[in-house]
Amino acid sequence: METVSNETRKKRVTRIVLMIPTLFFLTIALYGIATDYHHIQFEKQRLAARTEVTDGTIIEFHDAWRVHSDIRTPKATVTFVTTSGQQMQFVMLRRSADQIGTKIRVHYDPQDPNDYAIGDAFFNFSDLVYDNAFYLVMGVFFLFMLFLV
Repeated sequence: METVSNETRKKRVTRIVLMIPTLFFLTIALYGIATDYHHIQFEKQRLAARTEVTDGTIIEFHDAWRVHSDIRTPKATVTFVTTSGQQMQFVMLRRSADQIGTKIRVHYDPQDPNDYAIGDAFFNFSDLVYDNAFYLVMGVFFLFMLFLV
């Protein structure tokens, strides 16, 4: 019967110990990327339905309180008129250059004017990786550590 040296046992245990966080971090990163990809595809479909473009106007500024926090977030109320004459209103985050009366390009779905977006929506690979970068980097780090042992 073959005996396993103490050094070989230590390497096996080390690899197993390193494999656990590797699998954990890479699983979270890949799940996050897949979920973000699904969300981006959904948003692209919504963007494709927003065929009408009009100019919205900022009509007022106000602060909104964050839930369970003492932090105020600056908001702007924007109004726009659809091609059918319906006046719509929504609240957005206030930008530093915004002033009352500022015109903002609004894309909306003529069948459902509540489905609107401001500006242009572009998504790329970095949007998928950005929120999951910590988990991806940690997973790759532990993966490299596995090969060094």
